[in-house]
Amino acid sequence: MSRLEPNSREGEYIIPIDHAFNIKGVGTVLVLGVIKQGAVKAFDRLKILPSGKDILVKSVQMHDDPVTECKSPARVGLAIKGIDADDISRGDVLCSLGSLDLKVATDPISAGFIKSPYYKGNLTENQTYVISVGIQIKPVKIKYNNTNTIEIIRKSLVFFSGQSYALLKPDNVGTRLIAKGIIQ
Repeated sequence: MSRLEPNSREGEYIIPIDHAFNIKGVGTVLVLGVIKQGAVKAFDRLKILPSGKDILVKSVQMHDDPVTECKSPARVGLAIKGIDADDISRGDVLCSLGSLDLKVATDPISAGFIKSPYYKGNLTENQTYVISVGIQIKPVKIKYNNTNTIEIIRKSLVFFSGQSYALLKPDNVGTRLIAKGIIQ
C-alpha cells in the first residue's frame, strides 16, 4: 500500500456531490464529495448540474482542515455560496462554468445495453426502472427495441459519454439488476 500513488486526473472540475447541508448563521452551504477530475481552490466559480446555477467556492476543507487547493482524487468539503442545500441532491455535480464533457439529459439518451442473464422478465416501456450513474440513483423510463441499445428517458440526469450505468428494478422479486451498459 505504501508504494501506491494516487491517480490524479487533470482537466476541468468534476466533483459529484454526496452530501450537502446548510451551516446555520453563516449563510453558506457545505458540500461533500470526491474530486474526480481537476483541482479546486477558494473563490473558484463553478456550476452545479443539473440545476445549472453558478456558485462561488468560499473555502475548501480536507479532513476538517482548511486548505488553499485540493486536487483529484481527494475527498473535500466546500463551503459554497449561490444555492441552498435543499436545492442540491446526492449525485448532482460541480463542474467548470464552461464544461463540455458533462451533459444533462433533456432528450432521450442512447446507451449500450447488455441484459443480465439472470433477469428473466421482459422490459416494457410503461414500467419505471432505476438507473445508477456515478453516485446518482434516479427513476427512468426506457425505450427498448430488442437490440443492443436502449433510450433512457430522464430529465436531470448528469452524465458524460462513455460512462457506465446499471439498470435496476427494485420492486422485482428475485434478481433486481436488469442490465448494464455504456452511455453513448
